[in-house]
Amino acid sequence: MKQKELYLMEINTRLNMPVVQWVWKLALLAVIYILIYIGFGYFVFVPLAGDAFQQFYTGLEMPPWILPFQGLRALIWVCLALPVIRMMKGSLWETGLAVSLLYAILMGGLLLLPNPYMPEVISRAHFVEVALSNFLYGWIVVWVMNLGRRPEPMRITGYRY
Repeated sequence: MKQKELYLMEINTRLNMPVVQWVWKLALLAVIYILIYIGFGYFVFVPLAGDAFQQFYTGLEMPPWILPFQGLRALIWVCLALPVIRMMKGSLWETGLAVSLLYAILMGGLLLLPNPYMPEVISRAHFVEVALSNFLYGWIVVWVMNLGRRPEPMRITGYRY
């Protein structure tokens, strides 16, 4: 006959929340992403691109569907962060850094490669804008998704044979 063995199991409570909380957090994150998109475009990209901005984007207007599209994109990026948030066992600081770096590298990395579609100065300005804005958004996603969460994982003890 096997002997009883005491065990301790930790249950990760990150992302355990009611549906209502999911809805308002996702809506808030979509709005925040749109504000970051507009703000970083105007205050980071345009000054960095300088005169090249006027030359490259002359005559172009923002289409009416772009902001709803960015809101949808925000939700896709949140979905990408959810497994990272859930699996990280460290502090929220470590989780925030992991998600922020993931976003900055995935979304900004391709702008480091030369491409035939935009001049180098535009590409570099976009890289700085995209990497910084998405790094910030990663921190915000982790913070918002953990608002109101229990600070410690739930611990369950019991016996197993």
